[in-house]
Amino acid sequence: MNDDHYARCRATDAKMRDPNTADNMAVRLGIMADIKSGKITLAQGQAELAAIQRQAKKLGLPTAYGQ
Repeated sequence: MNDDHYARCRATDAKMRDPNTADNMAVRLGIMADIKSGKITLAQGQAELAAIQRQAKKLGLPTAYGQ
């Protein structure tokens, strides 16, 4: 059972580092940088990430926690 958990964690980590993933780590870090600098609020950042994920789903692109 634990092996499956760690395999899923490794798979998600690989998706997050893949530049072809719509909501990859670089995108998420960019949103967090905007939040930390005060350009946007946390709620706006969350909405922006959700919009990216929605658009990716419509286009059939991979996301870190989907497909």
